[in-house]
Amino acid sequence: NLVDIASKGGNYLLNVSPTAQGTLMPEAVDRLETIGKWMDKNSESIYGTQASPCAQPEWGRITMKTKKQKATLYLIVFDWTDGGNLPIRCDNEVKSCYLLTDKSRTLTTTSGENGIFVKLTGEAPDPYSSVIVLELAGMPNAIPTELDRENDSGDWTLQLSDPCKGNWQDNWFLDGEIAKVKNSEKGMNFSAGPVNRNDAHHAVLWTKESFEGDVKIEYNYTRTDTQIVNVNILYIQATEF
Repeated sequence: NLVDIASKGGNYLLNVSPTAQGTLMPEAVDRLETIGKWMDKNSESIYGTQASPCAQPEWGRITMKTKKQKATLYLIVFDWTDGGNLPIRCDNEVKSCYLLTDKSRTLTTTSGENGIFVKLTGEAPDPYSSVIVLELAGMPNAIPTELDRENDSGDWTLQLSDPCKGNWQDNWFLDGEIAKVKNSEKGMNFSAGPVNRNDAHHAVLWTKESFEGDVKIEYNYTRTDTQIVNVNILYIQATEF
């Protein structure tokens, strides 16, 4: 989860769920120690990184750092197979490619119309996820996937459009004890509540209308509070019947 969230440009919040005695469960301690050992060697691929524009690969995840219009991709490999090839949907010149934990262990890359391919050799250096550093000569030029092309095709039917300036109750209903919603010319202002660590001050806005099939969502969002200990979460709930 840590790697997955970092690859999407997010911050990972870990709840270790202490017992009533204020101690940690043995399972939580084991997991924290495992994460710590991995981070001791591979933290460069997590701290200070951002999401990559390249499509999420099946073999793992990708994080990225940029400097002076040049990008370094961190290929975090879950599925390492000796002799296998890692496809990266990116059309760029490669400067270098090596293991994060052993820079002397370089890997061969090839490029084609479907992107860059990294050749894996030998055993995986880590039993959980091994990190390969791929330095590019410039900023990543991501190759669109078929889904990207579909998203950009314009073959979509508009189901709901809300500028959030009118009566919010026309399209939404509110689930929350303390929450308040106001509309203005600037849009919708949604406040869950003013008290920290109080479950009553949690809230959700639901659309009155439900949707099925492939859904494309576009929105503009601005966080207006200055709290640094709380989290605002935007999520989509998908259900099967």
